Amino acid sequence: MILNPSRIFPGTNRVTILQKATVRQTLPNARFRVQLENGNEILAHVSGAARMHLIRILPGDKVSVEVSPFDGTKGRITLPNRDRTPEKSP
Repeated sequence: MILNPSRIFPGTNRVTILQKATVRQTLPNARFRVQLENGNEILAHVSGAARMHLIRILPGDKVSVEVSPFDGTKGRITLPNRDRTPEKSP
């Protein structure tokens, strides 16, 4: 008997590339233009969990992005990195 691995371990057949990025621009419908660490700019949308918990993402935030292996210009923002340091005022 052959078992479907996605039934035992949900999401095991989904292959994505996890990268760090910086939000450059806010777009309509919870989409963002982000710049990856390697310099590429992609279009990313917010994951369902972040949308459900109303997590705010602003331009300049550091985020983790899952990039699709099929289309390298699109991705999904999974987690915002919350290690923000306040800017010093002069």
